Amino acid sequence: MCNQNRHLGKQSDSRISQIRELRKEFHDYTTESRATPEMAELFVTLAQLDRLDGSMYEAFTYAALEFNGVGEPWTATKYARLAVEHGLASVGPRDNDVVEMQKLIQDPWGHWSWMLRTNKRFRWGKDEKKKRKNDDGETVEENAEGETTE
Repeated sequence: MCNQNRHLGKQSDSRISQIRELRKEFHDYTTESRATPEMAELFVTLAQLDRLDGSMYEAFTYAALEFNGVGEPWTATKYARLAVEHGLASVGPRDNDVVEMQKLIQDPWGHWSWMLRTNKRFRWGKDEKKKRKNDDGETVEENAEGETTE
């Protein structure tokens, strides 16, 4: 990972690790995904802090898709334009992300990502189950409210 001063290196390594975790969330395009626009903005910030200039188009692409996925077309368009600008310089005009962002700019409401995330927003975390041992040593599942499920 990073070879900078020990403290700076630890921070950079931590940011890179978080970027990898966030990327996994963004690759899940189902309504069950935990990805949010705020997570995408964090991704952008982490990439900026680590000066990942060649990858900024990716960060801006995620932000555009996430904002469009919750019905924020103007913010999505802002990030799509940033993605195209950085993508043209980094990967060229034929890259799939650049092409998709150009489509989003033209018609955010008609883009495949429009309102992609909305169904899950009202249920986020409600169906998550945790496993634990009960008093008898048996493994049981609990929902987010702490109720045992079978």
